[in-house]
Amino acid sequence: MRAIFQRIWIAIIVAGAFTFAPIKEASANAMVDVHADWNVALPGVLPNGISISCTGAAGGSVQNRCGASLSLFVSNDSASLETFHVSSIGGLAITNISDLEYSGVTLLFDTDFSAFNPGSIGASITYPGLEDASFSSSVIGTGVDDFHSCDTAGGGGPGVNFSPYACGVQSPDSSEEQFSVALPAPGTTIDISPYTINISASLIGIPEPATLFLFGAGLAAAFEIGRRRRKMKWD
Repeated sequence: MRAIFQRIWIAIIVAGAFTFAPIKEASANAMVDVHADWNVALPGVLPNGISISCTGAAGGSVQNRCGASLSLFVSNDSASLETFHVSSIGGLAITNISDLEYSGVTLLFDTDFSAFNPGSIGASITYPGLEDASFSSSVIGTGVDDFHSCDTAGGGGPGVNFSPYACGVQSPDSSEEQFSVALPAPGTTIDISPYTINISASLIGIPEPATLFLFGAGLAAAFEIGRRRRKMKWD
C-alpha cells in the first residue's frame, strides 16, 4: 500500500511540473477599478427664505453643497464572461420658504465632476489574448458631463492610456463648470435633477494556476489508482 501512495505522489509532482510549468504567476485576474463623482456647490450665503436640500443618492456634509460618488472594483479569474453595473441618481432642490418674491434674481453654482478619478489604470489583465477587461463610466447632470471607456483588447474613449496589460485615463480626470438658476417663487421648489452616475464592466479571466494544478494532480492520482487496481485484479 505504501508503494501505491508513493507512486501516486510522484505522479502528482510530475503532472504539476510538466503540464503546468508555463504558468508562473501566483494568480491571474482580469480586474476593473473605477471611481466617479460629482459635486454642486453655491459659494456665499443664501438669500433670506431660500434653502437647498440634497435629494436621492446625493449627500452634503458642507452647507449649500450636494454631491455623490460611486466606485466599482471587481475581478474575474474564470473563463466565463462576467458583467457588472452600478448606478446612482441624485440631485438638489431649491425652496423658497418665505413670501419674498425674488424676480430676476439667480444663483450661480459651481460644479466639479469626474467619470474616472483618480487616473491611471482602470482595467487590467495578466495574460493578453487570453483575458479581457473593459469598462465604461459616465457622470451626467446640470453643469456636469463626463464619459470614459476602455478595453484591454484595444480602443476606448478620449484620453485612454493603453498597453497590452492595462488601460485607463492618462492622468487624474476632473472638470469644473458653472450654471445659474433663477430663484423659485414664494412657497415653491425647483428640482435640479437628475444627476446620474453609471459604471459598467465586462471581464473574462482564466482559472487560477493553483486551481489548474490541483485539477491536473487529481487526474494524475486517479489514473495511477485505476492502473494499480487493474494490475492487482489481473495479478
